[in-house]
Amino acid sequence: IDEDISVYAFGQVTIDRDTLRQSNDRFGLGGEVAVNERLKLSGEGSYGDGGFGANAQATFARSDNSEFYLGYGLSTDRTDTGFSTASQFLSNFGTLTLGNRTRFSDSLSVYGEERFGFGSTQSSQTHVYGLTFNPSEVWSFGASIENGEIEDEVDGSFDRTAIAASAARSSDDFRFATNLEVRFEDGITNGIARDRTTWLNRNTLSYDANRDWEVLGRFNFAISNSDEADFLDADFIEGVAGLAYRPVDNDRFNALLKYTYFEDLAPAEQISSGGLTELPRQRSQIFSIDTVYDLTKKLSVGAKYGFREGEVALSRLDDNFVSSRAQLGVVRLDYHVVKKWELLGEVRWLSSSLSEDQRFGALAGIYRHVGENAKIGVGYNFSSFSDDLTDFDDDNEGFFINLIGKF
Repeated sequence: IDEDISVYAFGQVTIDRDTLRQSNDRFGLGGEVAVNERLKLSGEGSYGDGGFGANAQATFARSDNSEFYLGYGLSTDRTDTGFSTASQFLSNFGTLTLGNRTRFSDSLSVYGEERFGFGSTQSSQTHVYGLTFNPSEVWSFGASIENGEIEDEVDGSFDRTAIAASAARSSDDFRFATNLEVRFEDGITNGIARDRTTWLNRNTLSYDANRDWEVLGRFNFAISNSDEADFLDADFIEGVAGLAYRPVDNDRFNALLKYTYFEDLAPAEQISSGGLTELPRQRSQIFSIDTVYDLTKKLSVGAKYGFREGEVALSRLDDNFVSSRAQLGVVRLDYHVVKKWELLGEVRWLSSSLSEDQRFGALAGIYRHVGENAKIGVGYNFSSFSDDLTDFDDDNEGFFINLIGKF
């Protein structure tokens, strides 16, 4: 409305769902008011299939380098197969957060929070402390620790501690970021000792070898071990190495060559889009090449080929792995209607050793460019399979929304 008052509206509509899940439509309003130079108030409220949700926060700037904030949030509790019942919703009374941020210098800032969760059957208190350190224009570091206790009258109480550290370097030709987190849970669940340790690690890298070639890398893993039972353990490993060709002098042709190692043991509590808890286990190696060529200023043609060599077990409780091979082929056309709009069409082919067949499909969509580095699109996938060779689900047909970033 003006420089001191702003309002916004938001909403979401469920396009498609299976029989095990309810709709997740939601609409709401929010706003922010600068009362004076030091006090700012913000809040939003929404209502949908999951019930009422709200957030409110007051921020007070004690000085140019320090501020206090008090916030409250109320959200519905979702189960894996839908929304909570009315009694479950009434058991959640929200979370109150009290915090402080202080900047000691241009390179060092710290923060601390106290979070209080309220409910008729469950309550919690969590202490959060962290810092960010930027010693130079290219390096940045961060660290945080959380410690809290969850008191649950139904499933049992437990303590949780989470420690995280991050580092990043960004220069003209080299970019790298890493984040490591470990979580410890200790308590009693349904009369049984609950001890779970989870390690999470994310890494990304890109290096401009020269004006035309760029080296890309990604390595992520998540390992969770529980003393309750082995079937609650979960492992996830993903390693990607890629080589991108983007010629500066003649950018009509671009290509990406990529190798992926993928290993996945899903948590026992995780439910797939088809409502299954016994998700497949897999160890896969995937080679792919993706190319695009601009025939004219408006029309581009692209092609992708992928090959998967690996093994899969149909259940997380099954150690009997069988060989799994697949080939994927995609031919794509992009037509730039006007400066910011473009149409996309694809023809797809998949050959799989597990199903011992070959399938064909198609995809169509429309995209709009947002700024110089992103575009968003909607469309329909007429294929039951995905162009992601780590995806074994055969339920990919339907509408989609896709956001693509480019740098």
